[in-house]
Amino acid sequence: MTVAEILARSRWGLEALLDWQENQTIAAEITTRSVETTMIPGLGFHFLHGLLAGVVFVWVLPLFPPELPLWVLGPGYGIVLFALTLVIHKPITGRAPWSGRLGSVALGVSLLAHIIYGAALALLVVWP
Repeated sequence: MTVAEILARSRWGLEALLDWQENQTIAAEITTRSVETTMIPGLGFHFLHGLLAGVVFVWVLPLFPPELPLWVLGPGYGIVLFALTLVIHKPITGRAPWSGRLGSVALGVSLLAHIIYGAALALLVVWP
């Protein structure tokens, strides 16, 4: 997920990354610095949220029927996380996730990154 987001950031900047906007805004509030200067703390939050979301994925897996393959559950979980990102974006940043000149790009990058994240989680669960 982060690799895809780094590629998007190198092309379009922070405006194309909903998660990073949220994490950097949280870091800015905690450190009382500007959002633009909190990339490293924001990235730390990004990894922390990814770790916690991975733990939740492992906890909720037993709730699903075993007939559902992980290649469906993983990306499906990523889509759920994408939806959560959309819900929490405005309360955290003060802006709608689709606002700004790169709104549709940000939505696309976030959806793709979350599907990649969910697929990676599924692969890690079945890793030998």
